[in-house]
Amino acid sequence: MNETAPKQRSFLTSSLAIKIGAVLAIALSLLIAWSIYLVRDKLLMNADDMGSSLAASYAAEEENRTSMYSLLMSMVASSLNHALDNGEGTRAYASLLERYDTTIEDSLGANIIDPYAVIDGHIIAANPWEGDESYDYASTPWYTAALEADGCVTFTDAYTDAITGKELVTMSVKLNGEGNVLAFDIFLENFHVHRNKASLPQESSYYLFDESGALIYTTSDAGVEDEQTVAWANSLRTAVLDGQMEDHLSSITDFDGVVNGVYYSQMSNGWLSVITIPVKDILQDGWDTAIVTLAVICLALFILVIAIIIRGYLDSRKMQHTEDTLKILGDTFYAIYRIDYNTGTYETIKSSPDVSEGLGKSGTYSHMLSMIGNVVEKRTFDAFEQSFSLENIRKLAAEGVEEFGGDYRRHFPDGYKWVSIRLIYNRDLGLNEVVMCFREVDAEKRLQLQQQALLESALDSARQTVDKKSAFFSNVSHDMRTPLNAVIGLSSLARTNLDDREKTGDCLTKIEQAGSQLLTLVNDVLDMSRIEHGKETELAYVPTDLAQCVKDGTSLFEEAAERDGKTLRVYVDEDMPFVMCDPARIGQILNNLVSNAVKYSLPGGTIDVALDVVSRRPKMCKCRIVVSDTGIGMSQDFLERIFEPFARETTFSPSKVSGTGLGMPIVKSLVQQMSGEISVNSELGKGSTFTVVLPLRIAEEEELADAQADAPGHAAPDFSLEGKRLLVAEDNEINMEIMQEILGAMGAEIIPAMNGREAVSAFEATDPGYIDAILMDMQMPEMDGCEACRAIRALERPDAKTVPVIAVTANAFAEDIARTTEAGMNAHVSKPIDFNALLSVLAKVCDK
Repeated sequence: MNETAPKQRSFLTSSLAIKIGAVLAIALSLLIAWSIYLVRDKLLMNADDMGSSLAASYAAEEENRTSMYSLLMSMVASSLNHALDNGEGTRAYASLLERYDTTIEDSLGANIIDPYAVIDGHIIAANPWEGDESYDYASTPWYTAALEADGCVTFTDAYTDAITGKELVTMSVKLNGEGNVLAFDIFLENFHVHRNKASLPQESSYYLFDESGALIYTTSDAGVEDEQTVAWANSLRTAVLDGQMEDHLSSITDFDGVVNGVYYSQMSNGWLSVITIPVKDILQDGWDTAIVTLAVICLALFILVIAIIIRGYLDSRKMQHTEDTLKILGDTFYAIYRIDYNTGTYETIKSSPDVSEGLGKSGTYSHMLSMIGNVVEKRTFDAFEQSFSLENIRKLAAEGVEEFGGDYRRHFPDGYKWVSIRLIYNRDLGLNEVVMCFREVDAEKRLQLQQQALLESALDSARQTVDKKSAFFSNVSHDMRTPLNAVIGLSSLARTNLDDREKTGDCLTKIEQAGSQLLTLVNDVLDMSRIEHGKETELAYVPTDLAQCVKDGTSLFEEAAERDGKTLRVYVDEDMPFVMCDPARIGQILNNLVSNAVKYSLPGGTIDVALDVVSRRPKMCKCRIVVSDTGIGMSQDFLERIFEPFARETTFSPSKVSGTGLGMPIVKSLVQQMSGEISVNSELGKGSTFTVVLPLRIAEEEELADAQADAPGHAAPDFSLEGKRLLVAEDNEINMEIMQEILGAMGAEIIPAMNGREAVSAFEATDPGYIDAILMDMQMPEMDGCEACRAIRALERPDAKTVPVIAVTANAFAEDIARTTEAGMNAHVSKPIDFNALLSVLAKVCDK
């Protein structure tokens, strides 16, 4: 019996073990089946999250795309509204649309948008089409939607254009005025010329539907014109809208028999973004391998559980020890060590792979410092060893310092990186230990160093700017004193030779030349000041004979070139069309380039000025102006900074050459405002070549006719001041004397006023119609010119609203001209006064 009992107990134990084994086997089987289901469900759920995120991402990109088009439309609408408010006319509206059409096409890199507008019942288009006069725009969805939205940008559904036969979507927005609407036709064939940034999984497809259900875009090979693709896409959209695809287990079979998961996102404008991913790609097939793998994993987990139970008690104290460490530290460090500063030993909690083998689980602290010294940057190790020695650690603990550390560079297998080291001490735990932990901070440290470098660079740049401006003011002082010295000296010389008419006349001629030179310097300084403050020069685009403009601009230097023994040649393409540009600014560009070429060419040198057409389209052309010389050339060092303000060539240059170093920056600014390009090639001793390429619109016949009608010669070719009564408001006595003498010599009667208030009083004292015109200075004491003009316009007399008022002032910027116009003045003449120009302006305003 005593022998049977142990056997029975053994049998019972074995039986129990078998039963436990059977239960475990069944449990494991169920676990495997359940795991397979969970894995499949999890894969489909993750795919649902990923697909939904991708669809939302694509929808966001489409929203951004349409938002960009909306922003472009708002910009164009703002410009049109401004033009409408100013009543600029049909040609101005068409010109504005054409200019934006070119700008948008250049910016987007493709013909995506075709802008046009309904203004005052007529269609004005950047690219006019046949039949626009009979086009029934009033019944179109885009027109009615824009009027109903009242200032908000609207989108139509995709449709086929009746004229071009192309698929498109139309954006529209209401403009100022009754029934005025701006519209953009967006061609769907180029709608995705810029592809979506987010990438789709392999064999997946993307579909984009508008609000009406039309397929706008798809990544499938067949395209939106394939009937089978369109039919499949419609069934796909119907399933989505019916709610059949809401669950992550839902799927749909395409016409190739492939089962697809469907993920979608609705856009704010009603468009629908849909992505399909084959289910086989989500599940990756190979279920047998998955079952075996899961079975092995389950068995391993079972063994691991048993092992954990056995070792649970043994590890409990160690687990508590580890939990204490985790309370102090976190999971943000790549290496963690506990250091007993009394015994001088360490214990590894977590170690970097490159030193883990050498450090092991524990050891002496001196060994640890030695191992760390192998990876610390050499120049840092001495300070590191001193700061983290046992003596210093004991001192920090005694002083109650809870955290101590710093940043240094450490060598990793992939190179040196910045690391942050921290000693952490917690007095409350009652341990004679500190925790030393290491965290990689390379990205943060590099960013900090970059910011410091940027600050240092900005400081250096500011210092350089101050130095350049100091040099600039020195140059300006010198270059302005030179003509001023000539004016003062020649005036004195003329006074001592009053009896010698020839000598006096020569002095006066040279004084006039010096004054012109001084005016050029002042204009350059003012233009550069505007550029530095981010203000663009106002450009007045008018129909221009560019060939004649280049000839006229170059002819100004023929006498100087001939006098110095230099050859100045002009080559102009005779087939050059009339273009829309600012002839004054073209002249300013030529003035700087040609004057430099003449100045820096030696006697016997040659200066060539050439104008030709680089490329030409029906309404646009690219014109090229090349100014080359055989002069002294420029150094390569100066070429790199030729367009910087205040820069001047100092390596080699002829003597007696003046200038502020502002011409080239002004030229570059003007060229950039005209959307053009400028380049320069030069070599010391061989000369320089400047090339300017400007995209210009070809002037239309109506614009040419209007320009000829407005030309000064048509206003009053034989205008005379004889018998005219002019009220002149000028606070400067010398300027008043000049006006009285010159205008009086032309036969005018001058009524002087020394400030704005006197001008108003003088006008009130005369009978209606007595004064033929008023010449008004802007800046005067007591009442400035604009205030005086407003006061005159407000008088209760019949001629107060109609008497011509001309601003005669040194304030020559566009904003100054705008101020005079707002004040009610009829025209503007800048100082120094060109009396021929003043006579032409008087002819215009008095004739009107």
